[in-house]
Amino acid sequence: MNAASLVAVASVVSALTGVVSAQAAVGQSLRVVDTFTEGDRTVEWRPIEGDWTLDAGACLQQTPGDGGYRYTVTDLPFEPVLLSVRAVPGAENALGFRSFGVVLRYQDANNWAVVRWGSYGGVSVLELCDGSKHITKIDRMIPELNVAHRVAVGWTGQHLLFFLDDRYAGAASLLGTSGRRCVGLFTESQCRFDGFQVDGDAAAWSAFRARVVTAEADRHAAIMEARQRVTVLPDGLFEDAFDGEDGGMWEALKGSWRRRDGRLELTSGEWGRFIALAPVVLLNGEISGSAVPLAKSVHGHALFGVMAKWVDAANWVAVRCGQYGNTAAFIVADGQRQIVTLGTYAPKLGDLCVFRVGITGDRLHVSCDGQKLKEVTVPFADVAGRPGFYTEASTAFDHIRIQGALPLPRVEEEPLAGRPDVSMEFSLARFGARGGRAASMDPKGVLHLFIRNQGTGPAELARTLVAGRDAEIADETVAWVRQRPHRILPGELGEVAVGLSRLPLPQVLALGQRPPATVELPIALIYRGDVQLDTVVSLAPQTGGIRINHVAFSESLGRASVYVDRLPGSGGARSCRLSRLEVNGRDVTPTCRWGSDEIVDDAVPIEVDLGRRLRVGEPVVISVATSEGHRAARSVRAFPADFPIQVTLLGKQTRPDAVADIARHHATCIGLCGADLSHLKEAKRLGLKAFHYGRGGLAELRRFDRPEFPAIAGFWLDEMDKLPVRETVPRIQEAEAAYRGQGRFIPPQMINLCQPRVPGARLYYELADIACSAYGFHGASIGREFGRLSALEEREYRLAGRPFMPYMRDAELGIVVDLERKRLLGRPPKHRRCLDPREERWMTYACVIQGAKGIMHWNYGAGIRKPPSWFSKEQTILRAAMGGALGHDPHGYRLPKRATGELQAVWDEIGRINLELRAVGRLIADSDVSRRARVVSAQPEHTADGAPAVETAALISGMDTIVLIVLNQMIDNNWTGDADRGIESYPPVDATVAVDLPPWIKAPELFRVTHAGVTAVTPKREPGRLLLDFSGLAVSDIVVITERAKLAETVKQTLVALTAAAHAQPD
Repeated sequence: MNAASLVAVASVVSALTGVVSAQAAVGQSLRVVDTFTEGDRTVEWRPIEGDWTLDAGACLQQTPGDGGYRYTVTDLPFEPVLLSVRAVPGAENALGFRSFGVVLRYQDANNWAVVRWGSYGGVSVLELCDGSKHITKIDRMIPELNVAHRVAVGWTGQHLLFFLDDRYAGAASLLGTSGRRCVGLFTESQCRFDGFQVDGDAAAWSAFRARVVTAEADRHAAIMEARQRVTVLPDGLFEDAFDGEDGGMWEALKGSWRRRDGRLELTSGEWGRFIALAPVVLLNGEISGSAVPLAKSVHGHALFGVMAKWVDAANWVAVRCGQYGNTAAFIVADGQRQIVTLGTYAPKLGDLCVFRVGITGDRLHVSCDGQKLKEVTVPFADVAGRPGFYTEASTAFDHIRIQGALPLPRVEEEPLAGRPDVSMEFSLARFGARGGRAASMDPKGVLHLFIRNQGTGPAELARTLVAGRDAEIADETVAWVRQRPHRILPGELGEVAVGLSRLPLPQVLALGQRPPATVELPIALIYRGDVQLDTVVSLAPQTGGIRINHVAFSESLGRASVYVDRLPGSGGARSCRLSRLEVNGRDVTPTCRWGSDEIVDDAVPIEVDLGRRLRVGEPVVISVATSEGHRAARSVRAFPADFPIQVTLLGKQTRPDAVADIARHHATCIGLCGADLSHLKEAKRLGLKAFHYGRGGLAELRRFDRPEFPAIAGFWLDEMDKLPVRETVPRIQEAEAAYRGQGRFIPPQMINLCQPRVPGARLYYELADIACSAYGFHGASIGREFGRLSALEEREYRLAGRPFMPYMRDAELGIVVDLERKRLLGRPPKHRRCLDPREERWMTYACVIQGAKGIMHWNYGAGIRKPPSWFSKEQTILRAAMGGALGHDPHGYRLPKRATGELQAVWDEIGRINLELRAVGRLIADSDVSRRARVVSAQPEHTADGAPAVETAALISGMDTIVLIVLNQMIDNNWTGDADRGIESYPPVDATVAVDLPPWIKAPELFRVTHAGVTAVTPKREPGRLLLDFSGLAVSDIVVITERAKLAETVKQTLVALTAAAHAQPD
């Protein structure tokens, strides 16, 4: 039945049964129900887009997904307060997403709003207002095909609350109000809907809310009861049939796992090693159960696996059945992997497979479907570990029995002398940038509680309750809890940070009715020694007073630069006066050097004597107070301020001198993408550090933190927002605990996000030491006002409150390969060009203006990518990046001169940019972006879209220096991959820039820094101000303004030494 037929059927049925509007008019009902069954219909639908039909009690949308929207609507005789419907996505759309949703209001084709689940991997509100599109991202969610979900929407004033399977899922508000009595169904591909119901009676909405709150309380009680049960295991037996609530017992180390129909299923679709651990440990015993492979792995095999013993991320033993057509023991010891084949057993897709895996001492014995496989010797004979499941593709596990199970041991705790006495001194709420319509109703972000210990012993946090519920299992509310330092010493101040993925429903409802400042969240902190602190935290975001923008440490870690600023929109008095600075709660005010004790319009630097040399990676809490009563604080880990420049190596290199080539181009670090470690020793010989690429964790630390390898500058945890934030937390916490046992701290952790400027980004970034996101990826958004000081508050540096290091993409190109004929066939249609050198420079210095403290480059090499890949879904591609395909014939292919010319040009420009950044890198690393520079004239004055033609920023560096960045924004480039050329035009500009000198800099000297050297600059000097002319500015310029003695000579010598070292490398 087509769309027109559906309308006709609805009209006939309405005539036969009487339309709902007539019922409501006489006060008979404030409820609309549609069973989508012929002869039992009371709703008239208007399909707007798509092919909507009726089928066996359901409404189907049958048009294949091509990237468009499909929706049908119905008019209501009342204002809705509660809407619910069941949805079953039946296919993916053209972008690979399966989605469903409901229409929240419909006025006409240019004015409507929907909430959608699954589109782009999340929950979001999509609204058109006069044809202008607005999107509010609420949460992440990837629905499965052919799996039913019940969704509900409740109206609370101007706010809407969303529910998935009777659990609260987020909130937002709409920009428009017209068309509210017109609601409906929405999808972006084939989808099935049934059980449609809308209520206009507030009592129905109240009853629904009460049911959800009660269900959540019951679930929490069931979890606590289940946890209690596994502390006692009669006869050493643990069984789980996976019916009923999980109890929060099984720990998903990686992947999305869920209970359904008496099975524990992995639902993650991407490649990976997915692990779920049982709530027991095993020394000797047997694990038995059954498994059903539901999908093939990326390598094309049906498989399942059993985790025999998990000690930690660097030490574990699993049995993997089916991958590569055999069964093998997967052994990881001290981060090193070993695969031992046990037999040729391989399961079939969809078949039920019965397994038994036993460990006796150091012997592992396995049988599958009654077939006994080879025994093998494994490590950890005297160490208990957690058993569980392992797989690399979607799998269902059924009824597990673990014989020999032991309760999870209590963490061996070092006895603490004395007793803590804790109080909350103050708190700060930091919610995500650009939260928009969702932020006021259900903020995502981090609550910072600053805790003073006035007791006789250290305060070590043991447990946290948020709104009366254990934070460890309140996974839909609390993303993570962290205290720094791990132990707050007597007399000191520490920080407890609580990451909120969403608020408990009672607080959300209160926010819908009252100002945020009047809504509080109860939090209980329980410390070792049975000391409990009960407190409440305001949910009002910090909107007034001061903040700490940046903390930079000296090389010795004995001093720090602290940059303090007024919060935007502070209002009230034009200035505030700094009065006190504490380090871990200890007053160091008398030993500080203050740029100024008054903050007026811009950041003020404070040079802090820390009183001792901190250990590398040691957490420290810096807090500042003003005489007006404002407080600000920041918890950071201590690393010497540096400006890393990393190049990631792609797999195995075809260029013999790859590492030397990277060193010649003035990188400071390399990172590895792949298992090949052969380049690390050469990197160490050449003086490079390692900034490792991957997703981190203890296993990777153990793999690379070795004396024969380069010093570790950091770990790049890539695309972590593709995983739940709760998968990021244990990677860091486990590593921290292991290093803490050795009296050390883990190296810097950098988290890269695919979507860095959304409300939930802070939940990830504040777990890390460094924030990262991609720039230069053709077709991907670089964000609003890129390279503009006006957008600084929405960018990673301010949002994260961490050093920001962008990674640059597309200094690469793809060439289609005919593997059989050994020929190159030209460039793929969707990825035709490499970055222009001017684009590379423009992007780099735009990021520096917006707070960058380092640069990452992806991805040096020349690899063969078979389809499907992001280059091409059908064709094999030679992926040539930076210098990886230059100076030789990679894989035996001679690249065209045009291709090598483009690569050489951008790679050499990267080298020149790197040289400049290394010359001033320490100054930038120890700096804060200020508003002291502005463009007073430019010719031309504006870009084609009316924006300023020139952008500038003054980076305040310590007590004596400013690094001035000036950037030509006249670039007109095609930011899509299918363009033959990138830049249409990029004319030079003439500009005059004014720099307002801060009170702590009186009579500076000025010099320009380029890759070619250092030259003096003569400005026009006015009282408290400098005027500088930039004639014929091609892309960027750097001018250093300083009172530091001999700084120009030092920068010059750095450039000379780096250039000489590069020339000394064989080319």
